Amino acid sequence: MNDTDRVLPALRLETDESLPLADRVAGCLVLQYGQSTDRIVDLTPAQVHIHPDEPGVLGLQLGRETLWLRPRLSAAASEQHKPQRAPE
Repeated sequence: MNDTDRVLPALRLETDESLPLADRVAGCLVLQYGQSTDRIVDLTPAQVHIHPDEPGVLGLQLGRETLWLRPRLSAAASEQHKPQRAPE
């Protein structure tokens, strides 16, 4: 997919509240961050973190490093999961 083919559907997923929230968040993780559905399905609440310096920005621990999400996606993901503070 080229950037336009990814960005437009991702923008719709971030903003279209008529779509199921879980589908919106998962779709954005695939389109914007190239995450596999296996990793997304296996996420636990312990892997969702609040950025230590930017309240409201969430990160996902999908490997060694935390993947910090864009603000709109952070807001959608926070509706779905109660995040924990990132380790300092």
